[in-house]
Amino acid sequence: AAQELQDLSGGMVGAMDQIKRIVEQNAAATEQMARNSAEVSKSVEATAGVAEENSAASQEVSASIEEMSAQMEETLAAAQSLADMAEEMERAVAAFKVSDHAGGRQGPRPY
Repeated sequence: AAQELQDLSGGMVGAMDQIKRIVEQNAAATEQMARNSAEVSKSVEATAGVAEENSAASQEVSASIEEMSAQMEETLAAAQSLADMAEEMERAVAAFKVSDHAGGRQGPRPY
């Protein structure tokens, strides 16, 4: 019986040592997972920061495009206005043109 108790006791010590090693391995794996989780969190935060910067840059570009579009519309309106004024001026000047019946020449008379 004593031998049997000693054998069982030795078996229990061996099993406890094995359980201890497994617990230590689990603890090491948990620590590694915590470190990896922290790295992943940092990466996610960095990615979120870049996404925010890209969003802000996109908004700036959009605002610039809208401003340029408005300026182009103003430029086109000004160009059309100038074209209309040029046409009106041409009609006004045409009223003062005279023709020389003898030579068939048009233009202002010399002084």
